[in-house]
Amino acid sequence: MRRFAVAGHRTVHEGESAVRRSRPLSGTRRFPIALCSALAIAVVPSTHALAAPESPPQTRQNCPDIAFIGVHGTDEVAGESSVINETYETLKGKLNSGTTIEKVSIDYGKIRLQDYFNLFRADEWNAKISKGVDEIGTVVTDYFKACGNTTRFAFSGYSSGAWIVDKYLADAAGTRILDKVDGVALYGDPQENGTAAKGIARVGAWGIKTAVAPLPAARLGSDRVKSFCLPADPVCGGAGTQTGAADHRLELAAACAVTPACTHKQYAPGATAKGGEFLAGLVRRNLLPHIVKTVMYQEGSLIYISVYFTDPRGNAEGFGFKGVKGSGWAEENHTFSDPSYGRVKLGTANSTSRIDYPFNHDCGGARQYESDVEFWITTETGARSQSIVKHLKCS
Repeated sequence: MRRFAVAGHRTVHEGESAVRRSRPLSGTRRFPIALCSALAIAVVPSTHALAAPESPPQTRQNCPDIAFIGVHGTDEVAGESSVINETYETLKGKLNSGTTIEKVSIDYGKIRLQDYFNLFRADEWNAKISKGVDEIGTVVTDYFKACGNTTRFAFSGYSSGAWIVDKYLADAAGTRILDKVDGVALYGDPQENGTAAKGIARVGAWGIKTAVAPLPAARLGSDRVKSFCLPADPVCGGAGTQTGAADHRLELAAACAVTPACTHKQYAPGATAKGGEFLAGLVRRNLLPHIVKTVMYQEGSLIYISVYFTDPRGNAEGFGFKGVKGSGWAEENHTFSDPSYGRVKLGTANSTSRIDYPFNHDCGGARQYESDVEFWITTETGARSQSIVKHLKCS
C-alpha cells in the first residue's frame, strides 16, 4: 500500500482499487489553544467550514464512490493504526470490484494516553483533538467542492480518534453533510454514553471531562452508527470497570497506558472485522439499487410482483428473477428498455422506482399452483441489488 502526504497534515493511503487524488487538498486552519481549569476542560470549538455548496459541480475526474475517513487512536500516528487499517481492509474487501474507494488518514498528531491525566499537558492534547476535527472538515469540504454529489463518506475512529469523529459530527448537525455519511464505526470511544458504558471523557475528574452530546447515533440514527466497547475496556467504560461508588475507570485507563495487554488495545482483529462489515453493508445499500418493498396482486390467471426500489446512483438498468425452492422458473434478465412482459415506472435518484412482472399460475384453472421466485435489480455494470424471495399463490 502506498502512502503520500497531502497539504502537510493529512495522509492518504491508496488501496489497490483506490483512485489517486488528482490534485492536492487545500490547507488547514488553525485553532486557539484551550485553557485548562482545575477539573474540567472544554474542547476548543472548531472553525472548519461545514456548509457544503448547495449544488456543487464536479471539478475532478475519477472521483471515488466512497471516501473512507479514518482517525487513529491514542498512542498512535496517522496511517499506522491497526484498528483503522483493518476496518478499511475489511470494508474494501466486502465491496463490489467496480466500487472505488479512497482512504484518508486524519493526522492530528499523537496523544499519549497518560497525557489525559496530566493537567499540565491538557492544552496540548485538547488542541490536537480540535485539530483533528478541523482536518476532517477540510477533507469533507474539499470532496464536496471537487466531486459534487458523487462521493459519499464512511467514518471510523479509534480511542481519541472516535472522540474526534464524535466532535466533528456534532458540529455538522443540521447540515447536508450528514446526508452523505453512509456509516460510522467507532472503537473504545472515550465519549461512550451507552446505557451500561460511560467513557472516561464523561467522568468528572483529572481534567478530562469534555463530553460531547449527543453521540453520533442520536444525529445519524443508530442504523448508521456502531460503537464497539469491549468488556473491561476502561477508556469507554466497558463492563467491570465501573462498579458504583468503586469506579475504577480512571485508574484502569491510566494503567492501560503502560500495559500492552490492556483491553483497550485489543480491538483488532475481532471488532474491526465486524466494524468493516457493518460499514460495507451500509455502503452497498447506498450505492447499489435497493429493494424497499414488494406487493403482489392477481390479474386473471397471472400473479404480478410489484418490486419497489431506490436507485441512489441512477445506474439501475434492469431486473432479473429465477425460481427457487424447487420452483421451475428459469433465470431471466431484462432491461428496463426491453422489459418483456414487465411494466416499468422509473423514478429519480431521490425517489422510488417500480417494476411489475407477471407469472402465470393458471389462477382459477385446473392447474393452479404455487411457486417461489427470487427477484433482483441490476445495474449497467451487471452488479445486483440484494435479492428478495416471494412465495406466489393465487388468491
